[in-house]
Amino acid sequence: MATNDPDDELERCRRIIKELENQKEQLEEENRYLRQAAGAFGQLAERLNKSLRRERRQGAPDRRADPRREPGPRG
Repeated sequence: MATNDPDDELERCRRIIKELENQKEQLEEENRYLRQAAGAFGQLAERLNKSLRRERRQGAPDRRADPRREPGPRG
């Protein structure tokens, strides 16, 4: 019959707590990196958006638009 030593159980709980604290630190660090990357991506998107608006105001052709065709004779 196995006996459950309270000291063994306490030590097991301490190990689990330490592992969870380490995991929490790693996740917090990863979260910081992801937030920094999101900020940088947002800045890049804003610069691209400003550049596109400036090009459109200056009359740069939109490469996605098809040129309009003038109506011709049918037949």
